Amino acid sequence: MITPHADRHPRELRGICLDDAEIDLLADGWQHAGRIEAGDSTVLLLCGPRTTPVTYSEKQAPKAAAAVRLRG
Repeated sequence: MITPHADRHPRELRGICLDDAEIDLLADGWQHAGRIEAGDSTVLLLCGPRTTPVTYSEKQAPKAAAAVRLRG
């Protein structure tokens, strides 16, 4: 997955960018997650959706830019 990084883009584009906390939250749902910084974007290598439930003390509705659709 490739996402523009929120810290490297103007505030007007925040709706289509992810910040470090959102990227970490997304990566928590996968058994293996690699991360590469590429200029103004972050590349995530996500493998094996986590089969155990992931819970957080503070649940928030994900933004559309943070949604991942799995095929299968």
